[in-house]
Amino acid sequence: PNNLNEVWHGFDIIANAMDAPQSYSILKTEINERFKLLKNKLDGTEKKKLTTLCIEWIEPIMVAANWVPELVGIAGGNNVMSVSGTDSNYCSWDEIEKTNPDIIIMMPCGFEIKRTLEDLHYLQKREGWQELKAVKENKVYVVDGNQYFNRPGPRLVESAEILAEIINPDYFERKYSENAWINIDY
Repeated sequence: PNNLNEVWHGFDIIANAMDAPQSYSILKTEINERFKLLKNKLDGTEKKKLTTLCIEWIEPIMVAANWVPELVGIAGGNNVMSVSGTDSNYCSWDEIEKTNPDIIIMMPCGFEIKRTLEDLHYLQKREGWQELKAVKENKVYVVDGNQYFNRPGPRLVESAEILAEIINPDYFERKYSENAWINIDY
């Protein structure tokens, strides 16, 4: 699957193949309710949507796509440098500097937080890293890509909730532990 609708459609196909459409119906209702809760908390807010860059691979730099831009939007952010429904793509450091996002979220494919931190130095040593808005404003985060963001499964709802906690902390109380996401302090 390349986007959220395709992920949910895959669930439907599997439920029907297993002759268990009621199971998917229950799951779909729960997913929709949780997404609705996120949306309702942000409806009517006048808050500017922060530009959010999600990095799926650190060296070379790859920007997260597929369903990630949709999740960022659901969480109240403005995804930059990738398009929902497309493959994740390589980008240049110059493109990141020009975009100068408000928030940077690292979610390398298959990596938990501890493993991602081992590769963070590749970005930190780049000329201009310290001048990025997200770095200056202490809005650089590492999430557990392996558990939450890189797989097309039911946990994508939790992924949207994690993004909401990161992007809009004034509206969403933190409920996910430091095993799910951390803020990199500069």
